[in-house]
Amino acid sequence: LQKTLESFKKNCGYSFGKTILAVDGQISQSVINRIQPDLIVQSFNRKGYVNNITAALKQIDSPYFFWLEDDWEFPVEIPVDDFLRNLTNDEVLQVILAKNDLDDSYKPYTGNYYIPADGFSANPGFFKTVPVKTGFDNVVSSQKDDSTKLTGFETFLNEYAKSNNLVTLRYFLNSKATVYHSGELESTAREYHMINSLDKNTSLINKEYVSGFGFEKNISLKNK
Repeated sequence: LQKTLESFKKNCGYSFGKTILAVDGQISQSVINRIQPDLIVQSFNRKGYVNNITAALKQIDSPYFFWLEDDWEFPVEIPVDDFLRNLTNDEVLQVILAKNDLDDSYKPYTGNYYIPADGFSANPGFFKTVPVKTGFDNVVSSQKDDSTKLTGFETFLNEYAKSNNLVTLRYFLNSKATVYHSGELESTAREYHMINSLDKNTSLINKEYVSGFGFEKNISLKNK
């Protein structure tokens, strides 16, 4: 967290009107003092990442917001004005930093901005508030059963974006990644990221363990 904050402040000169700290579980006073948020949204007992996001989104009243988790580092300056300029385009849902180098799977958009094949992502960047809120409203209201127990919120939001002709833009610099992921949140079991975490009857929280590692290696689901 300390590295994330220091790196972000160094490379993002934008002055935000409000800082919301979203916490799923307990948090120390020292962390609160370090972040100095204007508002804390907290579930004292862990209910899952999706619940935490939807609660925080209700507190956002600006047209755009910056999404930042606690496990990122910023090696380059964030061109905020350029991000926001792209975000004014009707079809753009989010403008985010790229954690991997550019490859052939991306479709050029403009300049250093490309459309990824995998769509919506919680990478750090600016998000358009109204459609993101609508997307998460759809997550909340969607049917949840055994067929959706491994559906993550990013997968759901990607399908929502596609159905509404909304695109994600990723920012590269000289075709290189513009943000580094230390991956600390990836040690959180993936059941906390699934849309079923919102439904007590089908949630896997405290029932089954879904690994946050090795998806590129097709590691299978394991029980605790």
